[in-house]
Amino acid sequence: MEKFNIIPSPTWNRLGVNCAEESAGIPETFDSAGASVITACPEGLEVGDDAPIACEELKSSTGFDEIIENNAAFSFNATVEDKYANPLVINTEDAAVVGNIYAVEGAELTILHVLRGSSETLTRVYAEKGARVNVVEVSFAESDNIRYSAFASCCEEGAEVRFTRCELGGNRVVCGSKTVLQGNSSAYDFAGCYFGEGEAVLDFNDLSEHYGRDTLCEMHSAGALSGSADKILRGTIDFKEGAKRGVGHESEDVILLSPDVRDRTAPLILCHEEEVEGQHAASHGRLDETALYYLMSRGIPEAQARSLMVEARFARAIDRIPDETIREEALTTVRRRLQNA
Repeated sequence: MEKFNIIPSPTWNRLGVNCAEESAGIPETFDSAGASVITACPEGLEVGDDAPIACEELKSSTGFDEIIENNAAFSFNATVEDKYANPLVINTEDAAVVGNIYAVEGAELTILHVLRGSSETLTRVYAEKGARVNVVEVSFAESDNIRYSAFASCCEEGAEVRFTRCELGGNRVVCGSKTVLQGNSSAYDFAGCYFGEGEAVLDFNDLSEHYGRDTLCEMHSAGALSGSADKILRGTIDFKEGAKRGVGHESEDVILLSPDVRDRTAPLILCHEEEVEGQHAASHGRLDETALYYLMSRGIPEAQARSLMVEARFARAIDRIPDETIREEALTTVRRRLQNA
């Protein structure tokens, strides 16, 4: 089997985190039997079929970009030349999709991609000097669906890319992201949440590479696991030579709702430069019984109290969904899955 989601700096093989396991392998072919439709487009933004060359050269951390490209039946490509207050909204169901966004100097755009059923997505973003691009992916996959996501971006001087990934179900969920902070004072802000239930397999590999000076990276994930779900998350901040005064923070907060889940996390900070600041943290465990008791003592039913505690952890990602209806649907989905946990 070809290896995917390979960790940048391998550790002991016995830990089982160096790459995706066979159970997470991506299929070579994907039947895009569904559809992908742009349901909202900011006035003046043109979305076409031709991908900017700078975007096509970007690679995610997954290793399966080419497979998704070969499977893709739909695409959205845009060169952003203005500041847009309203988001570009794409709705996809049972399809493989490739998206390329090239933001020129000073441009701003938000992309909301809502996915249902089984899906494969490859999204690439190139941000010129001072550009701001915000990409939000929300997947409502069900227990019999597969979900593969690859994200790649590059930031020039003063540019910022924000990426939000909400994986709220699925039988097999394999995702990876890679951002290159090429320019000085560039920034990357990642927020992710996931819910694994039943016999779900979840595999994540997120990477931020710092090349410019005074760069900033925030990578934070939260998850909930129930049933016999099996999850691996690799989070890497890599300070390359010359990335002086670079700052990177990463964290993961996981709630274990069953004694049968398998949860593995590999936070990693690589330093090729001395004058940097890197921090990582991970929290794994059951719901805090003291906090749960406190909420129940205030008249909140146990089920609602449990839901509030999980939602609080997911808020960093879900609150960034720029559509109230989809945001509420995401919260409803989390509550439903908690009831079944």
